[in-house]
Amino acid sequence: MRACHSESAPFPTITMIRMSENDPVWESTSRRRPGIARNFSGVIGFINVALTGSLAEASRQLGVSSPSLSKSIARLESQLNVRLLERSNRKMTLTAEGTLFFEECFPAVEHINRIAGDLAGSAAEPAGNLRVSCSMSFGRMYIAKMLPAFSTLFPGIQIDLDLNDRSVDPVRDSVDVVIRYGEVSKGDFVARRLCDSGLVVCASPAYLAQFGAPLAIDDLLRHRLILQRNADSGRPAEWVFHQNGETVKRRFNGYTVANDADLIRQAALGGLGLAQLDSRQIGQHLDSGALHPVLTGYAPPASGYFVCYRNRPRTPSRVKVFVDYLFSYLAGC
Repeated sequence: MRACHSESAPFPTITMIRMSENDPVWESTSRRRPGIARNFSGVIGFINVALTGSLAEASRQLGVSSPSLSKSIARLESQLNVRLLERSNRKMTLTAEGTLFFEECFPAVEHINRIAGDLAGSAAEPAGNLRVSCSMSFGRMYIAKMLPAFSTLFPGIQIDLDLNDRSVDPVRDSVDVVIRYGEVSKGDFVARRLCDSGLVVCASPAYLAQFGAPLAIDDLLRHRLILQRNADSGRPAEWVFHQNGETVKRRFNGYTVANDADLIRQAALGGLGLAQLDSRQIGQHLDSGALHPVLTGYAPPASGYFVCYRNRPRTPSRVKVFVDYLFSYLAGC
């Protein structure tokens, strides 16, 4: 993360930790620990100046005077024996050493703030920012429709929704809730099955009338296939089948390749070719006859969508209510 290199660059805000050097706990802790631990308030002050680009604004956010904050940062620079900030009447910018120090320290301070927020939020009315990563098709089908009613019930929760099909780890990527289709890799998080779903190879009546229906997996080599690009590898995703009692994955050359399952669905409806899609995504089209399933004897075992969140002693209330509401919402779908 970069900070205060340009006057026009937007700066994120962070709720900073406030410490008074007159606090008995601070005093006793600082006596026991040498070096930088004796000026942790200087680290906090420096980070807030880096984020805002302004000593005055950082002082206002921290609730201290500008001279006091300036002295605290000066002590920090003296301890480190480097200049962290270039000062001028108009702005404060980071030196090369300041940039390195900021980029190393900021994630740790952000982590402390997140833990403090989680502990405070676990016992209070659900509130705060909730980061949700969801597959694109599921997000459009369900999450977008669910959010208005959810936000009415829990107005204190701000949803930060990222629709993508990449592999996301709740712990590694600092995401509160992850919703994905299919197998869930092992990790230090809770994974709960939201709903069942399966993969269906299908095409429009017009396409099947023109090109015929495949009867075996190898027949697909002679058909026009609409493939989805894997968000992690960038290559077309494999199609999954069940053959001779085993799960079989096959890679094909696509007539059309896209990175969005909804676009692939529309292309299949328009007669562009065969596609392998999530049964929940195309259920209404199968019922209406707008799409016809093929190779049903090779359909893989049903899988489903999973919701994942970090495994911790106290799950924040904002995560609990979102997951509970999601389960209740899907029960009516």
